[in-house]
Amino acid sequence: MVVVVMALGLASCMSVLAVFHALTADPVAGRHGETRTVMFRTKDEKPDPLRAVMQASLVQQVVDRLQDQTLAAVAYGTTRVQPATAPTDAAGDAETAVMFATSRIPAVFGIELLRGQWWTAADDHDGSPVAVIDVATAQRLFGTDNVLGKSIRIDDKRFRIIGVHANWAPALKFYAQNRKQYARGMAQVMAPFSAGDGVDMQMGQMSCPLGNMSDAWKQCSFSQLWAYDLDATQRQRLLQTATQVAQDFDKPPPGVTPVVYQPSLLTVREWLVLQHTVPDSVRAYVWVALAFLALCLLNAAGVLAARFLRRGAELGVRRALGASRRDVFFQHLIESGSLSAVAGAIALPLMLGAFALMRTQSIPYAALIRFHPGTFIALCAATVLTGLAVGVYPAWRAAVVPPALQVKQN
Repeated sequence: MVVVVMALGLASCMSVLAVFHALTADPVAGRHGETRTVMFRTKDEKPDPLRAVMQASLVQQVVDRLQDQTLAAVAYGTTRVQPATAPTDAAGDAETAVMFATSRIPAVFGIELLRGQWWTAADDHDGSPVAVIDVATAQRLFGTDNVLGKSIRIDDKRFRIIGVHANWAPALKFYAQNRKQYARGMAQVMAPFSAGDGVDMQMGQMSCPLGNMSDAWKQCSFSQLWAYDLDATQRQRLLQTATQVAQDFDKPPPGVTPVVYQPSLLTVREWLVLQHTVPDSVRAYVWVALAFLALCLLNAAGVLAARFLRRGAELGVRRALGASRRDVFFQHLIESGSLSAVAGAIALPLMLGAFALMRTQSIPYAALIRFHPGTFIALCAATVLTGLAVGVYPAWRAAVVPPALQVKQN
């Protein structure tokens, strides 16, 4: 009974904590600098994810004015991508992740190039129809990663492949919006920012003006600014430039009070918190799971205490023959630790089963739920701590009872 109770508590708690860790892990861990995004909010306005997206022309202006900074304009979405030789009406993959970005994007996001080259600032300026795709997409579309010089169609626009980048898969799509951070496809196709004009994409977050809209690329807000490893002076210049560009764009007619912009910089973690990447339900599940584990441990401790104290005669004889309280204490602590080890072994398949069950549910972050070596290490640590927590009190109770009283009572 003790083993089953502890196994259930461990499996349920570790399953929920693994999900929580997947949603809160730093998606850009390991890089020495901080990655930040710009929020174009007005003075005294509360942070809002919608204020992080602006029109393409505005973010392009900021990038053009700060050529010395590791800064990139980014527009991300999904659309149909297929080889240029495929029939126009062929069914393409409508969920291919496409990112249009300015030329410094590999430095901003830390994307490794395997062959070929990235596009240049001149390609950005000219809107050159060139693309860099990842290895998996190259294999899927052409059956090989030797695809330099080949052409693809993004939506209905033709692009020439000039490079192949490594499969880039941060834990979360931190650069995406509107719950698309959980999706698996990561920047499979990348192209110059201005080349996205005319491509029909499903954007993560888009805000368009009311009334007649003839050109979504020029009229809608869907682009973000991302910067990497800026010092204090560079951050200040970036905010000043963003403020000036926003003020110039939003000039009111004469006699109308102008809107005062006060942009701010958010780290990746702050940006994810603002978007509520960790749902409130998951936070509630964590507390419920911890409470359930505590209840299981209390029950297991009570059962072990009763079991140890029923062996009073044996303990009395051992104490009378010279065994110290310390010997008795550690004997029972080892017993409880052995039981917890068995419980941990049973909890592992239960936890894997819980992962498989959660992945079948229609929850947006289901794709992130998978077993990692770190999860196994955490389970082992939790098993050891559980064994100590459950066994300390019963072992202490068994050790402090006088041997003469134990023998007499039995």
